[in-house]
Amino acid sequence: MYFSKGSKQYPKERIEVFSEGKIFSLNNFRSLIEYGVPVRLNLLKQDKGHSEEIMNFIEAVKGKIPSPISFEESVEVTLAAIAATKSLDIKLLINMKEFE
Repeated sequence: MYFSKGSKQYPKERIEVFSEGKIFSLNNFRSLIEYGVPVRLNLLKQDKGHSEEIMNFIEAVKGKIPSPISFEESVEVTLAAIAATKSLDIKLLINMKEFE
C-alpha cells in the first residue's frame, strides 16, 4: 500500500514476510531485518532491479533473449484488467472463464 500522509522517517518501501515463526522485514530495499533468526543484513546500495529490467527489455526487443513476459501472460493480464473494470462498472463479480 502506498500512502503520502505518513512520516518521512518511516521506510518508503517495506516488505514483510511471515513464515514458520520467522519474520523478514525489508526496508527500502536497503536493510533486511530477520526476527526469529539471529541475522541482520545491511545492503551497501539500494537495488530495485530497474536497470536489469530495462536491459532485459532492450535485449528482448533486439531478439537476443526471450521476452521475460510471454505473449500469453500479457493477454491474461489484459483480460484480467478488462474483467476488473467491467466488474466495477456492473457491480458484480466477473468469471474469467467468460474471457477464454
